[in-house]
Amino acid sequence: MGNGITFLQTDTTYFYDGLSGGTGRLGGSGHFVGQNPSNDARILYYADKRHTFGKMYVEIYRDTQLIRTLQAGKSAGLNAVSLPITTEKPKSPPTDNRMARWGARTGPSLEAGTYRVKLIKGKNTYETAFTLAPRPGSPYSLADRNSHRELLLQLYDDTEQVAYLHAVLEHVAEQADTSGHTALTEQARQLQSQLVFLGGDGYVNEGEQLGESVTSLYGNVAGFPGQPSDSQVAEARRLRGEIAALQEEVDALLAEVRRLNEGVAEEQQITYPDKASFLATE
Repeated sequence: MGNGITFLQTDTTYFYDGLSGGTGRLGGSGHFVGQNPSNDARILYYADKRHTFGKMYVEIYRDTQLIRTLQAGKSAGLNAVSLPITTEKPKSPPTDNRMARWGARTGPSLEAGTYRVKLIKGKNTYETAFTLAPRPGSPYSLADRNSHRELLLQLYDDTEQVAYLHAVLEHVAEQADTSGHTALTEQARQLQSQLVFLGGDGYVNEGEQLGESVTSLYGNVAGFPGQPSDSQVAEARRLRGEIAALQEEVDALLAEVRRLNEGVAEEQQITYPDKASFLATE
């Protein structure tokens, strides 16, 4: 252990099946209460001494793509870095529908396969790898999980697209109202009303528009790691068609915005964020 960092061999990280090992309760000395085991991938390494000066962090790669950057443990001795095997949850549109809000609570799992790990400590880089795979004996095959992930990623993108369209319409409506463009404001608000349900009490009065349908389906698919049903696939296809149709109406509205902006001073123009900027905000 004279090179500063020594990685420890770790077992394969398995996907969570969402299955319970049993529901019976044991009494007396047979009763045990403790934390559930973590589903995170763990990167273990031994450091000869504490790292005090300079940067030290961990990068996770899938092939050549950087997946995530994590804070490294800097203590002398054994260090453990945990990597959640789910990605960030999608950016979802606002809603007063509780179940729709709940639907977008988690992100898709990482793909099965081998991941490269880089530990950067000052000018030195140390590398190891870990494997993510279905649990042996799992009722969900790798093909099932790949089909599940493909549909979930589609719904992930659709959820964020609806959220983006809502944000664009909100920018346009607010600025058009300030500028006295009443018709444009009303058109933007009308399109928003097709995207999401707002104005309910979050309890009894809960409606569902396109955004709620997408995020609810996303949540249903995310909650089961196996092969999606034919009805889920068909519903996802239908919703994507509705998003495309609404996108055309939003594009027509934005064409009108660009026309109004012609010949107007920059500070008086109606503006809205591009999608990359919107997704980068908290």
